[in-house]
Amino acid sequence: MITLANEWAERCDVYFLVGSAEGEFKSKVSEKITLIDLNSFKFSYSIFKIICQLRVIKPDVVISTLIYCNLITTVATLSSFIKTKLILREATTPTRDLIGKSKLLYFLVGYLYKYASLIIAGSNGVKQDLIIHFGIDEKLIEVIDNPIISQELIKLSLEEFEHPFFSNTSDALILTVGKVSEAKDYITLLKAFNIVRRVVPCKLIIVGNKFENSTLFHQLIEFIEANNLVNNVDFVGFQINPFKYMKKADVFVLSSKYEGSPGVLVQGLAINGNVVSTDCKSGPTEILENGKYGRLVPVGNYKLMASAIIDAIKYPYKFKDAPTLKTFGIEISSEKYFKAINS
Repeated sequence: MITLANEWAERCDVYFLVGSAEGEFKSKVSEKITLIDLNSFKFSYSIFKIICQLRVIKPDVVISTLIYCNLITTVATLSSFIKTKLILREATTPTRDLIGKSKLLYFLVGYLYKYASLIIAGSNGVKQDLIIHFGIDEKLIEVIDNPIISQELIKLSLEEFEHPFFSNTSDALILTVGKVSEAKDYITLLKAFNIVRRVVPCKLIIVGNKFENSTLFHQLIEFIEANNLVNNVDFVGFQINPFKYMKKADVFVLSSKYEGSPGVLVQGLAINGNVVSTDCKSGPTEILENGKYGRLVPVGNYKLMASAIIDAIKYPYKFKDAPTLKTFGIEISSEKYFKAINS
């Protein structure tokens, strides 16, 4: 959303309401944007602050993204009694995002989302999920690809850096990007890698927040130690510029159980061109056009994932200019968003 907000700030007044105005991406926010820090531990605690801000600003358009934020923003917008256009953006497959959550949340999504002027889905899979499982009118939803690819992205990918895994050019480098979470299914990736390294000399780098105190992270470390992978796998943590790793890797892998429209897969395809992805709901099959521009494997199948990675190392694809990437360009995507706002 920062990319979009920065683009919009060139054409109109933009106010950015955030729960906490801290973090690695704060510096990425344009000086032309009015950044409002709600200073709340949880966004749900901010509802009355949001209402007050809406009554003061009186925006022509309110845009929100992701389920929980969307629900809170919708309630706040309705409660503010201002005349505005409410646009909700859904980037992840809702039914997968709500697994194990209260049935009340399912009801609230189906009920409150209908008050939106427009719902923007990150992929056709997300759109169908909203229609089938939440009863949202198809006419209310528009699919717009995320604005991901830019000249800045390509420039960042060229940044030099040092990492011991890249010093041995005889080893193939496998890369994945994403925080350690159940959704990313890194245990399947590690199982696949354990097979791959017996066939091809290789290393695995995982870029993303690792949450070292989490049970999941400890389980991954236990697997690594039990299978003697300590010298072959590295969690490098969050990186403000993961694109430089994508550029130098031999193959980029997305092992997710579910997505909405995985931006890292688009970035991996644009920067690296040689990708392996799970055929999860939703996004990868649309981005890779049913496997035309990258190898697709079933979710959770580490044996087929290993075979695909080995194949990708031995017979690499190079689809950096795949036609499917065009709609993810900042100019095209942001223009679609701007038209949606002004329609």
